[in-house]
Formats: sequence, C-alpha cells, structure tokens
Amino acid sequence: MGFGYDDSSDTYKVVAIRNLKSKRELRVRCLGDNCWKNVASWSGFPRILGNKGRFVSNTLNWIAELSTTNQYAVFSFDLRKETYRYLSLPVDVDVDVAFDVPNIGDYMGCLCLSHNFKGAHLAVWQMKEFGFKNLGLC
Repeated sequence: MGFGYDDSSDTYKVVAIRNLKSKRELRVRCLGDNCWKNVASWSGFPRILGNKGRFVSNTLNWIAELSTTNQYAVFSFDLRKETYRYLSLPVDVDVDVAFDVPNIGDYMGCLCLSHNFKGAHLAVWQMKEFGFKNLGLC
C-alpha cells in the first residue's frame, strides 16, 4: 500500500496492490471518494515485494520481482497519470533473487536503494533525477 499527493488534481491518493492467488490488482482511491478504482490487473509476475510504497516525485515505488529475467526492478506508479512502469536497478547490483532483496527508500526527496551484499558490505544508490536509469552509487 502507498499514500501520496497528486499535485495536478490537489488530492491525496491511496494505492493498494493486492496479491491474490490467481492475479495481482492495482487499485486507487482518492481521499474523499467512496470507492476504489481498479487501475490494472495481471496474473503471475511481476510480484510486488514489501508493504509500503515510497513516495518520490509524484510516484509511489516498490521493489518488484520479475519472472522473465529473475531480476528485481522498481515498480513505479505515477499518481498524476495513474499508470505504472518499471525502472531497472543499477547494473552493479548483483542480487540473488532467492535470498537478497534490495531495500527501497527515499533520501532528501530522491529514490534510494540499499543492499547488504551477503552481510559483507552495504551499498546505497540514490536516483538524483527521477526516472533516469542510472542511479549514482553513494
């Protein structure tokens, strides 16, 4: 679930991604409305990980597991357009999809990822310009 402000419509929105047995559903509710709006649904993968979406630059963001590549990506939902897209992780993120899930967060208004490499060292990336594929290593 995620919560954020849509400055184009001056409304707060709640976004819920439901992981049902046969499919996933993405639903949006504007505060003050009496019902949820179904925005998208799909079966199987991608699987959204974690409960809280991170609000950055009018988007809510989660880590997603992609089935076709056994890789992770950022699942990003645009609150203005009510559309979603995937952002690739930095190329130097070497994660074993079965064991190591990167953490997603925000730092000073920028989307960040952190990853603990097998307990040996911690790497943190910060996306300084939202939507650009390259994340800078901090």
